[in-house]
Amino acid sequence: MREPWLFWGSLAFLPVAGVCLVLALRVTSERRRLVLEIITQVIGGTAAMLVDLTVFPGPSAVAIRCFGMHTSVTSAHAWLQQRAGAALIPAHCEPLPRGRYRVVFHPPIDLGPNATPREIAQACWDSFEPIVRARPEPWLWMYKHWRYRPKNPDRTYPFYSWANAKFEGMLAQK
Repeated sequence: MREPWLFWGSLAFLPVAGVCLVLALRVTSERRRLVLEIITQVIGGTAAMLVDLTVFPGPSAVAIRCFGMHTSVTSAHAWLQQRAGAALIPAHCEPLPRGRYRVVFHPPIDLGPNATPREIAQACWDSFEPIVRARPEPWLWMYKHWRYRPKNPDRTYPFYSWANAKFEGMLAQK
């Protein structure tokens, strides 16, 4: 059986997710070293990651649909799953009385070895969206989730969104 690799949406509340990230990963200041640390943790144990935060459209990002709008998110979890063969288990935290939280695990995501990073990232988001729709108040709404928009969007995007050539290129990829 493969070791699980947990990932979190921002529904996981930053204080709780921060604790989980500190326990799962040794944070380093060097980017390459951090990637090696993550891979080591995935192969030898459990790692956690926030995957629903917008990232700059670049080689480590993929475009997904989020609440009917396109956004640019990390593909790091897909990359790690493909390289390490770890199970992807979405999880989120729900607030409880007296400052406590409940961690809720979703069914594992396994789209097979031929899934693209974009398909994996979309499946991850698809596991979170119904939770956020049902109970939006714990989600980090002040964060700008749709910083980039298509040149010719099929719907209205937030006022802070802007067209970006790299994002447009990502949308054209499978």
